[in-house]
Amino acid sequence: MRGRGGFTLIEVLIVIVILAILISGGYSSYRKVQMRSLARRAAAEVAAAFRDARGLCQRRNVKTRVKLKNTGEYSVYVKSGGTYKEVYTRKFLEGTEFHYKKSSASPWLPLPHILFVSYRPPFAEIGIKATLFRARVESFPEAEACFRVFGVTGRVVMADECP
Repeated sequence: MRGRGGFTLIEVLIVIVILAILISGGYSSYRKVQMRSLARRAAAEVAAAFRDARGLCQRRNVKTRVKLKNTGEYSVYVKSGGTYKEVYTRKFLEGTEFHYKKSSASPWLPLPHILFVSYRPPFAEIGIKATLFRARVESFPEAEACFRVFGVTGRVVMADECP
């Protein structure tokens, strides 16, 4: 009698177990990349608001301000006629939170109720001691991205890694 072609139940189960191990390892790596990307995008959006405020200050020769709120919003304002007028308000990306540092050596601090960063004309100097901002994904604390606001110039640069 000739043997039938095909796989035994044991062989099929071994292949399924191996595939399950490979897929679960791949998913966790994919999830890390996805969360880091979310943090980087959140930091880039808020950094863009700082760049907008700096550019408006330089182009219009007026004071501008970025307002970060611990409720998950950020706004850009332009001073006109003695008062600040809102240019736009946006929300932080869903599931992200922001922290800041007053110096590289200081600890990360949560945003207070409201944090203002003001730019003064003509060179858009900033009026804040906080120079480093961090975006984190709340459900995945290892996923973070930072941007730095440089001293007198107020220039904004995405950081390669968070110190």
